[in-house]
Amino acid sequence: MPAEQAYHAALLVRFASTRALLARAPPAPSPAGLDGTTHEEAARWRGVLGAADPGAAQLAGMRRDAVLRVLGIAGSSVKRGRLMAGGEEGRRVGAWVWGLLARVGHVGTLVSEEVAVVREVGKRAAAVVRVFEKLEEEEEEEEEEGEWEEGEGDVDSADDVSAMGGPGEGEAGADGQMDGDPAGTNKPEDQEGTDVDADLSTALEAAKAKLLSQYTATDEAVESTTSSEAQKLQEKNDEPPIRPDDSEQISSRRHTAFATLDAILTIVGECYGQRDLLGARSWLWESDMALKG
Repeated sequence: MPAEQAYHAALLVRFASTRALLARAPPAPSPAGLDGTTHEEAARWRGVLGAADPGAAQLAGMRRDAVLRVLGIAGSSVKRGRLMAGGEEGRRVGAWVWGLLARVGHVGTLVSEEVAVVREVGKRAAAVVRVFEKLEEEEEEEEEEGEWEEGEGDVDSADDVSAMGGPGEGEAGADGQMDGDPAGTNKPEDQEGTDVDADLSTALEAAKAKLLSQYTATDEAVESTTSSEAQKLQEKNDEPPIRPDDSEQISSRRHTAFATLDAILTIVGECYGQRDLLGARSWLWESDMALKG
């Protein structure tokens, strides 16, 4: 199975496990004045989303209408700036979206207006991917311009050497070697191409192997820990955080943002029938994706 498919398969297993955990969790009463029905409550929720992780009992105690309202608020918080914010804010926003999507219920139980709320969250994630893509294209253009300017400087230096009376093009130097072809430095073009292809193939295979081992381990970890987490909830009424990336040691905010966007697009597309949004994931995997290491 290709690395990308293996990752998304593990992600869907994890999402199903989260759904099952929320179904078994003893519900906690919803905080008064936090159902998202007013502008003041929506503003409070935006603060909560970046300040605290969601708990299983907290999510289980929310009514569906409140879940959908808060999901809409969380979806509006899926922005590049917030996902890339310092500290835990970006990861927590993703964790809330993940938990709320798991709490919404299966697509067959939703009416069209409720599906529309879920779709808007996916559309927001796709729009943020396009923002990242555009910014990366601009950065690459700036790097290419910088390299061109450096190369132009090298040409000027070579012209200066020639003007100072150095050997002309095609003339032999003092050691009898032709200028521009030092002994032992030139290789046939086809040989150089073969070396590059071999190195690239080796690197790609290594990356795929790393991915497969990483997310196979994730899948196994989900299966082994979900039942124990549910049992602890029943015994202690604890509220462990619901995090889509607990088993992934993602080291940077960019990686966390990319993984969050990929997870939202995958769940909304695969579990809620919005498959037209899945194409937005491609750029995440073609770029320097968090999931690649």
